[in-house]
Amino acid sequence: MPLTLPEPVTDRLTNSPLKLVVCQIRFEETPAVTDAKIGLAFFNSLGGATGPYPQFSEFHGEQVDITVAPGSSISAQKTQLTGWRCVSEDQNWSVVLLPNGVSLETKAYTSWTDDFEARLRTILASLVEHVNPAVRMRLGLRYVDVLVRAGVKSPRDWQGWILDSFLGPALHPQLGPAVLAAQQQLEIDADNGMRCTLRHGTVLDGATGSPAYLLDWDIHDDAPVSFDQGDILGSLLDFNRLAVRLFQSAITPQLVDELK
Repeated sequence: MPLTLPEPVTDRLTNSPLKLVVCQIRFEETPAVTDAKIGLAFFNSLGGATGPYPQFSEFHGEQVDITVAPGSSISAQKTQLTGWRCVSEDQNWSVVLLPNGVSLETKAYTSWTDDFEARLRTILASLVEHVNPAVRMRLGLRYVDVLVRAGVKSPRDWQGWILDSFLGPALHPQLGPAVLAAQQQLEIDADNGMRCTLRHGTVLDGATGSPAYLLDWDIHDDAPVSFDQGDILGSLLDFNRLAVRLFQSAITPQLVDELK
């Protein structure tokens, strides 16, 4: 059944709970990306040492692919990856180019139209110029919100701010007062090939020791299609709109007003 959500409130949130935004575009394995000449050309096309990501370095990471087959155990395969990383002067923005994908990550998100989309356009143009992928294997856009409120001492204190249907066991008449933390993962079919993996629940706030509320939205499309810049940007815009609507479906109008 298609997902039905109300139109979102689009006012910018002065007290935004966003802690991290990550966009990942995966493509077919392209070993040539590890060549230093390609890495340096990609870096220079983003602006080089005078651009928005002046710190350039080799990147070493690990990719974990988890497979779940009916009637068998879960298997995980680790792959070592080497690529290139470009980072802003304040360390709040980074671009990572790997043999099978490129990502843009920020801890200083402002808005889609004012900043994030323009950065993606530049990255995609540079990717096509220097790597020229043929197949888009996966497209993902992740928003990590961490909500903190004074007066919240237990998970059930989020009632009135987070919708009751999300709080679950924390509101149980007998168990609720004893619940110290509650976390859950949902897989949501957003129609038209879009999926959302939502990890949500209470997490410990390092500053206050009280339970903050995590809403980690990973919106993705895993269907391989031809690599097309316009289609990718159009899909990511749809992902962004969906993320706003999903976020506002998890919190109460009172909290929306407070965040504004």
